[in-house]
Amino acid sequence: MYFLIALWGHKASDGKTRISAATKFFIYTQSSGLVMLIAILGLVFVHYNATGTWTFNYA
Repeated sequence: MYFLIALWGHKASDGKTRISAATKFFIYTQSSGLVMLIAILGLVFVHYNATGTWTFNYA
């Protein structure tokens, strides 16, 4: 996705809009993925404290 935005994104008069948009996209998606990973690990730790078993199964 980064390369699609960087190579074929909308080009403004200065020509740097595509690279800026691609960089912002990369930073925002990676940071939101990190937040989601921390939240999932937090759920695992809370579940471990409640039940005493390490699992990702909540069904």
